[in-house]
Amino acid sequence: MRRALNLLATATTIACALSGGVAAGAAKDPVTDAVRLRFDDTSSELGAAQMAATNRGYAEVRAEVRTLNGGAMVSAAARDGQGHAVRFPAAGEDPSPVAVLGIWNTTSDDALSPGARNFAFGADFRLDGTLGASEFDNGDNLVQRGLADDAGQYKIEIDKRVPACSVAGTAGHVTVRSEVTVNTEGWYRVKCERSGSTVSIAVGEYGPDGSVSMTKNSVEAPTGHVATASPSTPMTVGGKMTPTGEIATWSPDQFNGHVDNVFLRMDG
Repeated sequence: MRRALNLLATATTIACALSGGVAAGAAKDPVTDAVRLRFDDTSSELGAAQMAATNRGYAEVRAEVRTLNGGAMVSAAARDGQGHAVRFPAAGEDPSPVAVLGIWNTTSDDALSPGARNFAFGADFRLDGTLGASEFDNGDNLVQRGLADDAGQYKIEIDKRVPACSVAGTAGHVTVRSEVTVNTEGWYRVKCERSGSTVSIAVGEYGPDGSVSMTKNSVEAPTGHVATASPSTPMTVGGKMTPTGEIATWSPDQFNGHVDNVFLRMDG
């Protein structure tokens, strides 16, 4: 049985600079990341719908978009002209538009499950001024793999403008919330990390010079082996999918805004 923990976190602030638009924790050498999506290979026409993305990391995966109610993931300008980002649907009246980017293993190896290893994941993002507040669209899930009832899960959500990181495994389910409240239209980066028995989330807003002051909140608690029941379960960006790769129609938790520099890294 999982032990669910949602604890007050310890906090630290880390000042750092970013070069070339690489996300928090994303190395300059793409082979160090299992998944690395920068979207610079998307259509040069801003506003064009994108149905796939190219992984620049080492994992053998494919990344494809699933849509609902006329939703689309479209090419958009990245922060301060740093190439391309993607934009997910804005909030709308129910049934609101949905688009979710799924990332699937293409071999029998599960390159998306960290198991007992230390790992980190995250992205750059800019949240819309208006967010979904209906029963159908009331969350903003940024990056995740696995649902709440799956054997394992990792997730970053920005619900009510407060970033939170969840990691669930054989030894427990831990959620740590950032003390940062996201401002409207600012570009941020977020990194969730499991290191030993510590789960942490670091969040910071980009300054005009590209620097980021990251505020890190941590919880000390075991999570154990982190893996979904099936290697075919997708990692997702911008919302939720079922283990079979369909949009979670009961509550897709559509991310409303821009995303760039998605990454997943695992030790070893």
